Amino acid sequence: MVDAVAERADISDDARAETLKSGGIRYEQRMGWALSHLGKTNWADRPERGLYVINDSGRAAFATYPQGFDCALAREVPAPFGRRRSRLS
Repeated sequence: MVDAVAERADISDDARAETLKSGGIRYEQRMGWALSHLGKTNWADRPERGLYVINDSGRAAFATYPQGFDCALAREVPAPFGRRRSRLS
């Protein structure tokens, strides 16, 4: 999935080759964080390991913020986007 997203996002070969001090690949690490945050904001569901699905809340959020947002704006996103639902709900 990471490679497919990198392809679609037109991430350059130079950016794909960039590594972290830990040895990991920077763009892969950032995509992992993005997926984690999508789950925490309930903008994506994870029906099984390795499978992520943007849900209705996620589509509404992306429509509200079509240019994306940085960490500062993410901290300002009001509930219900900022609330994590329990695994049982």
